[in-house]
Amino acid sequence: MQRIQELRITLGLPLAKFALALGVSEQLVGQWERGEVALGTPALRDLATLLGTNVDDLMDFETSGRKITSQHWMPGDDSIFDGFWGHLGLLLPGESNCRWYPITLGEYSQIAETLSTEHVEPQWLVVSTLNNRKLVINPALIRRIRLIDDAADRPEDDAWQLGWDCAVGMTPELYRALGEYFLDEGDFDANNSPTAQRCIETLITQHDLDDAKVMKLLSYTHIHFESGSTTNLRAASADIYNLALDAYAGMPLGISLSTSDTEEQNHFAPQQVALVDIPLLQYQAAEVEASAEMEVI
Repeated sequence: MQRIQELRITLGLPLAKFALALGVSEQLVGQWERGEVALGTPALRDLATLLGTNVDDLMDFETSGRKITSQHWMPGDDSIFDGFWGHLGLLLPGESNCRWYPITLGEYSQIAETLSTEHVEPQWLVVSTLNNRKLVINPALIRRIRLIDDAADRPEDDAWQLGWDCAVGMTPELYRALGEYFLDEGDFDANNSPTAQRCIETLITQHDLDDAKVMKLLSYTHIHFESGSTTNLRAASADIYNLALDAYAGMPLGISLSTSDTEEQNHFAPQQVALVDIPLLQYQAAEVEASAEMEVI
């Protein structure tokens, strides 16, 4: 990756500190920067984690120069990183406190523009968060939508209950590693450096994570209704991708989600759905798969 130097300079990291943070030699970093040596999967993941991003964004930046989504705070005019801005709060039907999600400046700008613009047809919001969520939001059924800059005071009229990964988010590669830890020990060992493995083991111990909690985080889509009830299911990737596409265009005409394990079909009336909360990594994998299929056609 010949743009690594550009990235570390933007972060203000000299070569020595950059190499130390990744647990490699300065010589190896130099070889990466000159394109003489390719990064293996563990090194790519460590690099993405150091930058507060994911491998997919990193590779996309290398080839196209597209901005990198990052959990690190960056100035608004930064040409490389779309960094952490603050939190989106959603007060759902039947709840007394908001659910808070860390978001980037780019996501904040998109949300603020959509909410401040008059639309003839109902307009849904689609938001990617920094804690592995893809939110498909029906603003008409959300009791209150709040946007709070990280520099602002915390709200006094809300409990401000942030989940263990909701302060500034957590890098996607650590979510991937969490899934591998519980699902495939071989992949966990092969794809993650010893440093990353220790980090995952620490996270599991600190936050009392187990198989069920991690699978709920990585594999389940949560549908929140106007009634205040919630349905949780392992939705098929193609269905959640198509739902997000429909929501980007306005209000979905229908919400159809089949389950990935039993192939049961579930249909929901959009007028009764306040929020569909999707694992972001699952959505991104579906997006890549759909793009590949389009290229074949």
